Amino acid sequence: MSDTEVFATTCTNNCGGRCLINVHIREGQVVRIESDQSADEPGGFLAMRACLRGRSYRQILYHPDRLKYPQKRVGKRGEGRFERITWDEATTIIAGEIRRVTAKYGALSLYNNYARGARGTNNSPYWVNRLLSLYAGDYLEFYGTYSSGQSSYATPLTYGTLATGSHRETWQKSKLIILMGSNPAEMISGTNTMYYLRLAKEAGARIVAVDPRYSDTAVAVADEWIPIRPTTDSALLSAMAYVIVSEGLHNQHFLDTYCVGFDEEHLPSDVPAGNSYRAYLFGETDGEVKTPEWAEKITGIPAERIRGLAREYATSKPAALILGLGQQRHANGEQSVRSATVLASLTGNVGVEGGWASGSGGRGVGVHVGSIPVPGGNTKISCFLWTDAVLRGTLMTAKKDRIQGAERLPANIKLIINPGGNSLINQHSDINRTRKILEDESLVEFIVASDIFLTPSARFADLLLPAASQYERDNIMVAMGGDTAYYNRPLVAPLYECRDEYDWLSDVAEKLGIKEEFTEGRSIVAWMRHLCEPTAAAHPDFPGFDEFRRRGVFRTRYTGPRVAFADQIADPENHKFPTPSGK
Repeated sequence: MSDTEVFATTCTNNCGGRCLINVHIREGQVVRIESDQSADEPGGFLAMRACLRGRSYRQILYHPDRLKYPQKRVGKRGEGRFERITWDEATTIIAGEIRRVTAKYGALSLYNNYARGARGTNNSPYWVNRLLSLYAGDYLEFYGTYSSGQSSYATPLTYGTLATGSHRETWQKSKLIILMGSNPAEMISGTNTMYYLRLAKEAGARIVAVDPRYSDTAVAVADEWIPIRPTTDSALLSAMAYVIVSEGLHNQHFLDTYCVGFDEEHLPSDVPAGNSYRAYLFGETDGEVKTPEWAEKITGIPAERIRGLAREYATSKPAALILGLGQQRHANGEQSVRSATVLASLTGNVGVEGGWASGSGGRGVGVHVGSIPVPGGNTKISCFLWTDAVLRGTLMTAKKDRIQGAERLPANIKLIINPGGNSLINQHSDINRTRKILEDESLVEFIVASDIFLTPSARFADLLLPAASQYERDNIMVAMGGDTAYYNRPLVAPLYECRDEYDWLSDVAEKLGIKEEFTEGRSIVAWMRHLCEPTAAAHPDFPGFDEFRRRGVFRTRYTGPRVAFADQIADPENHKFPTPSGK
């Protein structure tokens, strides 16, 4: 219709995808949402088609249960009972509590909890970090993630980097693809991942899904589903490695040239004898030979099927072993990641088109955009230990609890700000223990939550603030490991009294006497312009900020698909792995 405007944008949900969405606006209202309608370019860009979640966002935008006004808690914490207040009252309370808690307990009693509900350059938690840092000089920050924490730490132990993934179009060269706990039909894992798998299947790849569940991905693209007991992936991979080595199917040339630690002859000089990977497989380190029969008792997968999968992976050249994130979200989950990287190396599937180095699978490429500057935040705890820091923060030490930036914590957590996050309850384990901790007002004395809905975490807020949605705020999103950036401009005016976090945090900063330092005199659009300066420098084809904001999308081209570690494999003398040994 002639009175309808269409704007290109994307989702800011942390779903693993960054899809192009065309939003139809009429008379200031979203009337329709559709996905990318462009055609695939032969040998070039694919249309960035959205899933049902992205296409249904209008229902979220206009949902009657959206938070509408600032509210403060009445009754017991966690009951979810609030009464309406003004924004001036809310920001006055927040500023007052930051002053009080800092004066009484010190800066490291202030904690900005893990939040991934809304991603992008206009990242609400980073603005909180900036505020606390500028006011208090330091504050308690977290490191790691609930999503991929163990994979992020384990992968560099083999490769020295997280960028172990290739462009997904290289899967069309794969003869075999093993998806271990990888379910992109639901988790997305980057826009179009399922489509790339279908293209690989059409090109002749056989796809095997190893998963405790008969997932949507297994239903849609797998030639075979192998159910496995949860958390036992490392046993399966070790048994596969045993079969491959015992039957001489491993790539000894690759191991001799690019690897250390496979056998005794290739151990570093400072490692005691008997600690090679081969010694582990054959039980020389623990007395347990990693046979398929050994793994069958652990995994529930028949020994003969393990043998068959091992032989198929070793002899299908090239083959891609692709991990999801589920198996590393458990105690000892890092071992599944390490086992997969070793198996890929054992078979020489690293640095070749159609192979996959495994591990985290980050692609290390994409549109470069700056990030919100945070001058402090040097003291950090693992994101998973925040409840411990509430209960026994002053007893936590760098040696025992892996605190970064300090030998010990001088205070327990007393104030929590949680913008755009449901991780107080949703992501954290032992929900009933966490609930009791949050209910006790003598422990954490003040909690602020900013969100779109009254989530399980938001119910425990003392001050509950209504957030602007992704169609009511400025933001920049970069595709997951890809070549596309999106500008999310406000398409409709914020409903009710909903506000962008930068907006109300600027008011808090003013009441703390640090507004000029916090904002540097910039509006949020001016900040987005400033943070696009590295984009223009890194990408000659960048059209400029104003044009980028108008179009809503920028795609930068690359010359040929990236294959992780191709340079290291082609020229090991001049291109070393980013590890201490260079291998």
